[in-house]
Amino acid sequence: MDLFAALVALGRRWYLTIAMLIVLLAGIYVAASATKPEYKAEASVIVLAPSQAGPDTVNQGTLNPYLNAGPAVFATVLSRVMSADTTKQQILKSGGTGSYTVGQGTSTNGPIINIEATSSDPTLATRTAALLISSINHEAVQKQQKANVPTKSYITTQTVTAGDKPSKLQGSRTRVTVAVGAVGGVLTFATVLLIDNFLTARRTRRRRGKGRRGDEGTAGSGGPGGSGSGGDGSSTGESPNADEIPLVRVRP
Repeated sequence: MDLFAALVALGRRWYLTIAMLIVLLAGIYVAASATKPEYKAEASVIVLAPSQAGPDTVNQGTLNPYLNAGPAVFATVLSRVMSADTTKQQILKSGGTGSYTVGQGTSTNGPIINIEATSSDPTLATRTAALLISSINHEAVQKQQKANVPTKSYITTQTVTAGDKPSKLQGSRTRVTVAVGAVGGVLTFATVLLIDNFLTARRTRRRRGKGRRGDEGTAGSGGPGGSGSGGDGSSTGESPNADEIPLVRVRP
């Protein structure tokens, strides 16, 4: 079926098309109303090198081995720890959400760690960002303690933005509306076309059935021995029986 034929079928079943479109619009409205908007809390933490590495600034790498790689690499390590499944489980147990991302963004060589936490509850998104900031600070201290780094030689972390003002995202509701509209539109037109094909085929079969019955009736009434024909038969179409003809005697 080409596009023109499909449009003709939709126009032929206009009442059904309109009814299906009304149902589709109602479904889109219900889906959009039931979809809760999401909120995103954005926070950032910067990783700073120690301002004083010890009495001898030449031995900074000896006092703190993480300084050999630099604060940017240390920020990468912290980001990967925050993205691990164990950390996500801890965030969930602490009352946060698992819908978050931690990374350095497009600048993978930078010392800034970006945090994005999303949730339908703005308070939960803010809480998750705060938990991640606390986890980053704690992890930075733990790693340097295990390496026996002097406190004065610590690489420190500092909060740049706390993510306490989450922004409202409209994309989720828009995606649901577009998805429901696209799927519902396809189903609507497919349903109307299928019904039109069924009704058209049934009407064609009925017409063919009537035509066959009419042909059979014509053939039965218009034969050589049929009623009203010009043959030698009687009015009933049967030949007269000689036994049934009365005999008449003629007197001389």
